[in-house]
Amino acid sequence: MIGYCNIKKGISYNNPGLILNALLRNFNSKPDFIEELIPNFPRKVPLITDRKITTRELIYQNINRRIFQEFGFDHENDTPNYSRNMMILTDKICNLSFILKEIEQLSTKTGYKLFFGSDFAENKKQTRIIRNLQSIEDSIRNGEIVILFKNEQLYEPLYDLLNQNYSKKDDNIFAKISFGNIVSKIRIDPKFRLIVISDKSRAYNIESPAILNRFEKYLLTSEEFITRNEFIRFYQKQKEIIQNICKFADITEEKLLVSYHPDLLPSLVTKLPTNTF
Repeated sequence: MIGYCNIKKGISYNNPGLILNALLRNFNSKPDFIEELIPNFPRKVPLITDRKITTRELIYQNINRRIFQEFGFDHENDTPNYSRNMMILTDKICNLSFILKEIEQLSTKTGYKLFFGSDFAENKKQTRIIRNLQSIEDSIRNGEIVILFKNEQLYEPLYDLLNQNYSKKDDNIFAKISFGNIVSKIRIDPKFRLIVISDKSRAYNIESPAILNRFEKYLLTSEEFITRNEFIRFYQKQKEIIQNICKFADITEEKLLVSYHPDLLPSLVTKLPTNTF
């Protein structure tokens, strides 16, 4: 992506904003990898750690960009102005409600439709799949955000859509949806977006690399949902207290707090009433 922009648009490889944006859009779900990668960049590449881009900002950019113009580039903001389909990863299913709320807040579009699947056989029946595909077709035409959760059986019928394999006629963009020998050619509203939400362990242990590579992947933890400054300060203070107690007693968080999980404290903070402070 960086090389293409450089050739077509005359963008320098030494553009720190472009490099950082490309790294985060491709490897946001692997924060440890990014931390290891950045220090190993050649010295001629400017330091890119000075620019902080949050996961919420990247998700906002993805949802509200165009999806049709390949390799477009926004010179003013040093960021691509097109989007791939997005996969949001989470460590906890309890974060689903927060993720949906985030999508609703960050989107400038009109509404979303959630397709909540399961591993039960009922969810994989042809009648259920056909009903879901018909509903997805309506959302595509109406420019809604389609959100898939545990609906891997829809990936094959939505193959062209997931790969953003579009065709154009006049000023309209089309994609095919196939199920068996039934093929529908659907006009895509420019506001349409496709988002997959998945458990992180499920995505990397079950999904094939070919599926994962179709998406921009973003890891959302409970910490990302703490946005108000006073809540952030409160969370950081409580986190510091727990760490100090563990250090003083020479124990781990798991031994200090029953059923401890890294998302425990931020989850509790996000549930505080807005008038707490």
